[in-house]
Amino acid sequence: MFTFVSSCERALQTTHRIWTKRVWLTFCLHFLDDPSVGLENGELIIPGHVLRHEVFDPVIHQVLRAIHSHSRSSRIRVSTLLLVGGFSTNEYLFQRIKGAARSGLYPTVTSVIPSQSVVMRVRLPAEAEDKRMRPAYITTSGGMHFCENRLQYIIKKGVGVQKGSRVETELRKFSAAPYDSIFETVIYTSNDDRTMRYTDQGETNELCLCRVDLKELAQLQGTCQGRVTHGVLTLLGFDLSTAEIRGDLLYRERKFGSTTFNLRR
Repeated sequence: MFTFVSSCERALQTTHRIWTKRVWLTFCLHFLDDPSVGLENGELIIPGHVLRHEVFDPVIHQVLRAIHSHSRSSRIRVSTLLLVGGFSTNEYLFQRIKGAARSGLYPTVTSVIPSQSVVMRVRLPAEAEDKRMRPAYITTSGGMHFCENRLQYIIKKGVGVQKGSRVETELRKFSAAPYDSIFETVIYTSNDDRTMRYTDQGETNELCLCRVDLKELAQLQGTCQGRVTHGVLTLLGFDLSTAEIRGDLLYRERKFGSTTFNLRR
């Protein structure tokens, strides 16, 4: 492992020789040849572009995101960045951080690291774990068992969200009669680092109420009349800065309407 790391560090000392093909020796006599992973005659051959995109760029992106996050949360103006540790001597890392600092870091970082989780309370078909852990939450409807007060994550705290990407999740409305047309769910935020399964596992703060009357969508009403409705509401474009939620109502991959959910202040 030490030899591998040392070779990688030497491979990245200058920007002119960074992405040439790198070769390492293997000392495992049982696996001297495996072309599928680049192992030929006891030598591990990794193309330079693979080494860059799969090994080094992910680490460098994490470093840039960490610097960006701390610089934005600090009230003190950052004027100097000190790189320490063995990897800090890497010329490629130095150039990336230098360029990011010159452009204010913001354009370089392609992901947003949310400081809170965004979750919604849902009713899902009951699983064996639900019946064992929360029997009081189990209800029966139309011969099916459901678990109330389940949590479904839209955005997970600390997990990067790509800028400009569309955060999507599906919600289904099961209704056996035309009068059962109200679709409603509550969206919460949570500071808990754990992934919670039920609403009683940790503290949550209500963000907004999503409420849609399917009868207001004439096209959907005509399509689903006389049968069990599986209306799928897909949340789109969750904006962390404004906490505005915009959504499309879909049924069998057809779009029937759009809405912006009102926030509870």
